[in-house]
Amino acid sequence: MSEIVRDVGLIGPELYLVALAVVVLIMDLALPSARRKEIAALAGLGLLAGILPVIALLGVGPQTDFLGAFVLDDLAVLFKFVFVVAGALTVLLATDVFLGQRCGFGEFFVVLVVFVLALCLMASSGDLIVFYLSFELSSLCGYLLACWLQGDPKSTEAGLKYFIFGAAAS
Repeated sequence: MSEIVRDVGLIGPELYLVALAVVVLIMDLALPSARRKEIAALAGLGLLAGILPVIALLGVGPQTDFLGAFVLDDLAVLFKFVFVVAGALTVLLATDVFLGQRCGFGEFFVVLVVFVLALCLMASSGDLIVFYLSFELSSLCGYLLACWLQGDPKSTEAGLKYFIFGAAAS
């Protein structure tokens, strides 16, 4: 039983990001469209708070869990920190750009949080299957984020080119 608790404790940042994505999605459904900035603030502050579970893993040392599929070392913790900070900065930069758009505002931040989750999983992957699945999840989120502006032909072109490149690479 203690091994299961230890395993779950080591994937704390990933579990936190899953919970954050669900909360942002629920808040997007619950809040009226006039209060869009609260969703962006929730996503940004949630990602900033996501630094705390990552910092809690510092000094844990190299550990392999889930039958070798999950490797946690200092390099993985460093990359998780970078990904979470980059996600929070992306929320700050994207809020004003998407505030006036007709496309889904809250969904963008849900996809962004899932993208950060996939990158964190990729940083800790110790198995080729886990790496491939997290890579594909990050690719799908990347395709969506690249073509998010529906009225902009350059955005659609970027998403299509990225999708073709990713499909050929897979």
